[in-house]
Amino acid sequence: YCQHLLTSGGCRIHLYLFVPTLLLIPGRVLHALFVAVVESAFQFAMCAQYIFLYLERGGFSIYAQSHECQLSTDIEIVVLLLCVVQLLSTCFVLCCVTVSKGFSVAKFARRAGYRSHKNSEFRLSKQEIEFEACPELLDEAYMESHAYITVLPFTTPSIEYREFDHFLHANKLKRTGQLQKKIAAEKLTPQAMLKETRNVAHLFGLTLVKMPSKKEFTIIDNIYLNNDVRFAVVAHRNASIETGIIQYRMAVLYLNNDVRFAVVAHRNASIETGIIQYTHGGAYVIGSHRDSIPMLALLSELTGCVAISIDYKLAPEYPLPRCVEDALTVYRWLCDVDGARSARRVSVTANCPQWLLQMDGASIHEKIVISGDSAGGGLALLTVLAIKNLQLNMPCCAWPISPWTRLKGFGERNSLRDAMITDVFQSETIDLIIGNLDMETGALKQENDAGFCDADDPKCSPINADLRGLCPLYLSVSAAEKLLDDTLKFAEKAHEEGVEIEVEIEPFLCHVFPTFVAIFPEAKSAVSRAAKFIKRHLDAVKS
Repeated sequence: YCQHLLTSGGCRIHLYLFVPTLLLIPGRVLHALFVAVVESAFQFAMCAQYIFLYLERGGFSIYAQSHECQLSTDIEIVVLLLCVVQLLSTCFVLCCVTVSKGFSVAKFARRAGYRSHKNSEFRLSKQEIEFEACPELLDEAYMESHAYITVLPFTTPSIEYREFDHFLHANKLKRTGQLQKKIAAEKLTPQAMLKETRNVAHLFGLTLVKMPSKKEFTIIDNIYLNNDVRFAVVAHRNASIETGIIQYRMAVLYLNNDVRFAVVAHRNASIETGIIQYTHGGAYVIGSHRDSIPMLALLSELTGCVAISIDYKLAPEYPLPRCVEDALTVYRWLCDVDGARSARRVSVTANCPQWLLQMDGASIHEKIVISGDSAGGGLALLTVLAIKNLQLNMPCCAWPISPWTRLKGFGERNSLRDAMITDVFQSETIDLIIGNLDMETGALKQENDAGFCDADDPKCSPINADLRGLCPLYLSVSAAEKLLDDTLKFAEKAHEEGVEIEVEIEPFLCHVFPTFVAIFPEAKSAVSRAAKFIKRHLDAVKS
């Protein structure tokens, strides 16, 4: 086909090269994958052979003369450039179509495969969960003394979850193997590990996070609270900074310590119903406040509350417990502590909705629900503890999802069974989180060194704090995840210290399963149950 084009006349080849560009490229995304690949392959071959002809024969003019065609030097250059552009555009379109169509075809084939094996056994069996993952479920004495625990039925997971679990578990095994090889080769530094982890988390968010419809929900992102730190600079007229000279004056300067958050509200939600303050997961080092927006949108719809997702500062740039200050800043601003909102003591960007600025702060704490997942669940508990220690008004209730309540962990239970969390580099990650490990040099602080932080400090591990006087808690966790003990042991201590608490155990699902509402139906059911808990306590405050 290409040889026919090249031998049918030097001038006519322009039509074959560029007319398909105008006719096919705009509609190519509508073609089937096979047709698009064939068309792109033909155009790629044409352009490549045409450019090769130019390079081999020293220009189009020699080729044109041999076919009784006259081409000027300017036209030769234009044609060559157009061929290069056509070649690049063809490659780009081919890649886009292949990725988009290939992803759809692969997803369809994968889903069809799961449906054809829908009666086959899941990766985890009921016997494995009851005897190995969570033997407490068969202990009648334990379950009787822990009446606040609810175990959901051992229902076979949906096809959507099976597919997601396979994806998570396969990627965990692959990534664990890669990390172990790098560690063995001594090529994995803390800085490289952090960069790689953040890149993976970013791709994970781009792939799996689907934003809700703007017709149904109001989503306002990039709202900033500014904690202004004011200080004065006084300098004599002869004082200098490097080569500059400051005339005698006193200047008042401000350092802005920005806290960013997003507001998510269903069209029927109201600030008068309640506010959900949420902190995302990610081991305090990765994650984004946008990752939780799909789940918060559903929660806003079910509860009628407005949700606020906080983009707190991550470690190791800001070691734990620095993120607690960010969550506490938002809570103080919402509750209008010391006129933070009404007196504008804490400034806010202009895109903040007026109904959030003008709400009555006198009893707003009774309408606030603190929530978060994984490390964000631990942060939610640390926030509630900080509220108690500062003697601020306690929120209505809290919903931590698979909270990380003890940084050092409780052992190896479910470490291999967990579909998401890996143990590789765990100790180094914890030292990064609390600032004990230098990210660049890899130097580790010792107990007597300045700035050393104990991972078991109650400011980092909420399970070691005094839990008396906390608001009602509702904890969601999976029986097959690594942070199961973080939930069970924390709930046990809270119950012993008089905290109203409820724990829901899902037998088969993954870590932080309620957050994946856009992927499998069990997540929506979990959010629905949490919404009932939240509404029950909000209604109790009103009555």
